[in-house]
Amino acid sequence: MLYLKGAAMKPKRKFIIPLIIFSLLFVVLLNAQETKPYAEVMNLQGEVILNHNHQLSPAAKGSLLYDGDMILTKENSFAVIKFSDNGAISKVFSNSTLTINMSQREQSFMKTLTLDVGRIWSEVTKGKGDYYIQTPTSVAAIKGTGFMTDVDAQTGFTTIQVYKGTVEFSNEFGKIEVPAGNQGFSNGIDPPSFQMMENVTPPESLMEGAMLEDTQIEQPQKQYQQQEKPDVELQSVDEPKTEIKPGKPKSTRKSILPGSIGIGTVTIDGVTYTRIRLMPEIPIWKFKLGLDFDILIDGDGDIRKKDWDNFNAYLNKIMYLEFANRHDPLYLRLGAFPSVKFGHGLIMRDYTNMLDYPATKQLGAEIAVNTKTYGLGLDVFCPNVDEHNIFAARVKGTPFVATGIPFLNNLEVGVTGITDLNELGGLKDEDGDGYPDIFDDYPNDPQYWADTDGDGWPDPANKDSLNTGSGIIDLDADNNNEIDSLQVQQQGWDNFYEYLKRVYQLGKKESVTIIGADYTLPLLNTKLFNLYHYAEAAKILDYGTGAVFPGFGAKFLIFDATMDYRFFGKDFKSNFFNYIYNNERAMVVGDSIVTKRSTLKGINKSQGWRGELVSHLFNIIDFTVAYEDIHGKDYDTGKSILGEVRLKKTFIPGLDYAYARYSQTQVKEFTTWKSPNAVIEAQIGYEITPATLLVWDYKVYYVDLNGDGKISDDETKTTYSFGVQIKL
Repeated sequence: MLYLKGAAMKPKRKFIIPLIIFSLLFVVLLNAQETKPYAEVMNLQGEVILNHNHQLSPAAKGSLLYDGDMILTKENSFAVIKFSDNGAISKVFSNSTLTINMSQREQSFMKTLTLDVGRIWSEVTKGKGDYYIQTPTSVAAIKGTGFMTDVDAQTGFTTIQVYKGTVEFSNEFGKIEVPAGNQGFSNGIDPPSFQMMENVTPPESLMEGAMLEDTQIEQPQKQYQQQEKPDVELQSVDEPKTEIKPGKPKSTRKSILPGSIGIGTVTIDGVTYTRIRLMPEIPIWKFKLGLDFDILIDGDGDIRKKDWDNFNAYLNKIMYLEFANRHDPLYLRLGAFPSVKFGHGLIMRDYTNMLDYPATKQLGAEIAVNTKTYGLGLDVFCPNVDEHNIFAARVKGTPFVATGIPFLNNLEVGVTGITDLNELGGLKDEDGDGYPDIFDDYPNDPQYWADTDGDGWPDPANKDSLNTGSGIIDLDADNNNEIDSLQVQQQGWDNFYEYLKRVYQLGKKESVTIIGADYTLPLLNTKLFNLYHYAEAAKILDYGTGAVFPGFGAKFLIFDATMDYRFFGKDFKSNFFNYIYNNERAMVVGDSIVTKRSTLKGINKSQGWRGELVSHLFNIIDFTVAYEDIHGKDYDTGKSILGEVRLKKTFIPGLDYAYARYSQTQVKEFTTWKSPNAVIEAQIGYEITPATLLVWDYKVYYVDLNGDGKISDDETKTTYSFGVQIKL
């Protein structure tokens, strides 16, 4: 055995640029300043509770209100709130829950009031900043007006009554302007509408108890004086009455850039890194920019190179860049996409470019145009602009809107096309040498990819590299105790190369394209109940077809439900672009590459049904359950389930947020929670202090590498992180 080896050179670490960027952004945190109150309780009656930094206390006349504070009014009570820029006075009526969110804009504030349930009267002064009211089903934007907002406790149905000025009233399905003397309606599943009111004069009792004089809100001193204790008691269901004393407002800190900073650990592909994460959020006009600067440091103290070594790595620091709202005339979003659906989901449903986040970050892009001309709209989506292989586009419209024909005038039709120009792009090739990382013995070095004898020294890539005498080339790659250069002189390169390891090399692109059409027909639209019918058909080019018919959707109280029947022809797979598509598009099975397109051949005809139920509980908790059962001759992998719950607001002591999801698709029976198409996710945020959270994120999915239908430990892909997150 020959031991003549060259001396390997360790690549120079590239950490100066990310370190400088992180240091500059960290200065933002060091320049944090004390938050000032934005509003004050000018008057109140009855039992009014203030939730400040997750601490409940009775509100009193003169109570100061900060960004994020919540007002809860009980039976026969009200609270009058005045903002410190003298831009608005709001009266919160009984049995209401209101959250106040504020941001400074020069000498005025952007006021966003979230009304989960109840009623609020708003008197807004023109030219004193923006004023928004968000409800579970709508957004009202005002610049100088007087109006009432009412949110139904059971349905979330929103009604606004405009007495002065004009209110821009919108939801995710459309936007209208409601002028004085009219009332607007939003149920959350249809575009908002409005009609004239019978009485266009506001009742005198609306602002009873309000103090309209031009007063200034005093800023808190370093030592807060004890407020007068009102005679208010809180009582829980299971506990006896407990007197709650009014607490002193706590000083919080707010940086120039909102967002958060995190410090902890993250485990990716079995490697544990120390993680320093800065996530600033920057609002600019109609733009919202969120960045995600991740510094991952391994056990040797080295910063993970792939996060900072090229221009695309820096682009991927954009978590999101969003312009306007989804149903505005022009909408734009760059960055991460947690869930994307086109049409009714027969082709693409619940697709994400965040499956391997944060191990792999992708910069996606979506552009949508919406017009009032026959409801025409265009939506274009690319989940990875760097790779630019996957594209989706959809055109929709309401062609009979001008006919006035009942039902048909609300019919919406759409055409969708989605393509993956190269499914092999799903194979990671970090060094870009054409040899996928799963086969490449040197995945971070584009000059080498094979090590025949496994001794850690690379095989020569070609005859020229052997003759150059590189210091890191294996001099005896085939391990036969002969110098390779002498063998080549005696036998020739081609004969010598036969003894070296063959590594799979990416070749011809393999593409897949699906086109489809769909329609949605509203049938019934009332305050308490909405019903619509839908259908969709799709064709995988060069393969099979499938259809959804009939399909029905309904909204009742806090529930959204859909149910449909499905017919699939040969060589067809529904929801081709699904949540785990980025993993399925090109899979390594043994020594072979299997694309998702190649699995279509041999699929038999099938049919069955799918149902989904979504509940929105007062903007506090959302949950989703879905089940699909497709069957046919020699077709036995048609069952799928999905369960998802998200706690959006919580009154559980210390718990700031929680999220959990489990899905398993296209299996014969649900005999195990571990399957090649299963995904488990969980997130928890626990409050240590008002500005500090203990956070835990967990995600796991499974890859059947050997094709035996079973999942072993090395076929489990797990990412989890744990640390402390500080709100900026």
